[in-house]
Amino acid sequence: MEDTNDLVSRHCENLRFGTSVVTDDEAGEFLLTVPSWRREFHDGVNKLKREFHLWSLKTRLAFPTRLPLYLIAKTTTPQF
Repeated sequence: MEDTNDLVSRHCENLRFGTSVVTDDEAGEFLLTVPSWRREFHDGVNKLKREFHLWSLKTRLAFPTRLPLYLIAKTTTPQF
């Protein structure tokens, strides 16, 4: 398994058909190193889940606006 510090520089990717799934051992090892995530079984699928706790009203209102802008910036390439 990768060092969790490497995860900061990586980004989410769409899975392709036939991609191998994370084993129970790999998921357990990951959860030991990154405690803010947990395993959840939903709709017949094991998932890794993390909840974000936003305490102030300002933070709660800004999050839904800032997240899509962040994702767009990470997934688009400037056209020159």
